[in-house]
Formats: sequence, structure tokens, C-alpha cells
Amino acid sequence: MKHILTLILTATLTFAAGPVNHREMVKTYGGRAVELEAKADRHEKEAERLDKASLNNPLRHKWPAMAAAPAERERRLAMQARRAASEARQLAAKHHSLSEQKLPVTD
Repeated sequence: MKHILTLILTATLTFAAGPVNHREMVKTYGGRAVELEAKADRHEKEAERLDKASLNNPLRHKWPAMAAAPAERERRLAMQARRAASEARQLAAKHHSLSEQKLPVTD
């Protein structure tokens, strides 16, 4: 995953002509991070709901791992969404620092 993000960042830096584009990227990545955090929260709530529902599941006594699998899947998805949100925030911070840099003037 980090290799893909490195490629995306490199391509973005190549095509970003100036501070205005970097500012747009900060907004884009910042918005994506917020969306991913919301998605992670939804997955966590679904995992909690599935945990409560599995208490009455007859599978729980015979195959406990199968009864807990849906909730574990939701937790895994929440963890992935939080990692992606963290990476989006890192990219936003990188673009923010790039937007603050002075570009060399060429005549």
C-alpha cells in the first residue's frame, strides 16, 4: 500500500504546477480523510451491532469463530479505513508543506 501511495504522491508532485494546485490537493486529501474516518466509525458501529446479535446466535456454541466472523470483518474494515485516513492526512500535510514553499523564479 505504501508503494502505491508513493507513486501517487510522485505523480501528483510531477503534475502540480504551483502552490494553488497543492492547496487543492490539501483540500482533496483532507476531505478524503474525513470521509474515511466516517466510514471507519460506521464499520465500528456495525461490528458492535453484530457482536450483540451474535449473543443469541446458536452457532456461537458450536462454532464460536464462525459466529464472530462478521464482527471481526467489520473491525478489520474499520482498521483499514483508519489507516487509509491516516495516509490521506499525511499526504495532505505533505502537500500543505509544498504549498508553503517558495518556487524558484525562472526567466
